[in-house]
Amino acid sequence: MPHNFGFELASSIQLCENATTQVHKAFQRREHHLKKHKQT
Repeated sequence: MPHNFGFELASSIQLCENATTQVHKAFQRREHHLKKHKQT
């Protein structure tokens, strides 16, 4: 097991969380856009 295994694992988890957040934000923007589109 490499010495910095824990650090790499933490980095991977951070990247996954960032990606999830980005997807969530994009989804919210899309929902907001669709709602605005329906109103007009």
